[in-house]
Formats: sequence, structure tokens, C-alpha cells
Amino acid sequence: MKAMLERTMPTLLVSGKNYANLRELCLVNTAPLQFPFGQGGPKVVRRTPISPMECYRHYCRLSLPQFFRGDFLLILNHMYNRLRSYDTAVVTCRSSSFGRTLAEKVSTL
Repeated sequence: MKAMLERTMPTLLVSGKNYANLRELCLVNTAPLQFPFGQGGPKVVRRTPISPMECYRHYCRLSLPQFFRGDFLLILNHMYNRLRSYDTAVVTCRSSSFGRTLAEKVSTL
């Protein structure tokens, strides 16, 4: 919330002053209330393979009260949107230089 009010980049801390690498972020380690025994995350080896995207969708549909928490849903939404942007190339670019946006420069190529 502080980062949003100050319009700065947020810092995600997993444990005492160790910064998390977002590419290696493990949902089970960041959400101990939802996964109290450290099992059941999207990267668990299952008999029937499930994609992480479908696993995130399933977590959003669970009726357990610990999955209705805002902090968990923000992390889950970020991971879902990041994975979706890799699959569908949905990325917004707001860079501009010399009065023209990057999209305008690409359109004139």
C-alpha cells in the first residue's frame, strides 16, 4: 500500500531481508496460511498433469476462507497475469521519447 501511495515499485520480502526473485517465486512459500504443510502448490508433481494457469483458476474458485484473503489474491492475480502475458503477449508499453510513443515508432517501420 505504501508503494502504491508513493508511486514507487513495491518490494516483496519472503523472509528476513531476503528479496524474492519473481521468476523463482514459489506460491507455497509465500502463502503459508493457504498451504500450511507446504504442499499443494501449482508445481507439485501430480498423477494427472495440470498447468499452472488452471491451478491458479482453481485456487480462485475454492470456497475455503483462507483463499478469500486479499493478500493471497493479489499474489495469485500477479502470478496469473504474468503467466498469461507470457502465453498471449499481452504487455503494455508506455515508453515515449521525443514526444512520440514506442507504438507510433513501431507503426512507421
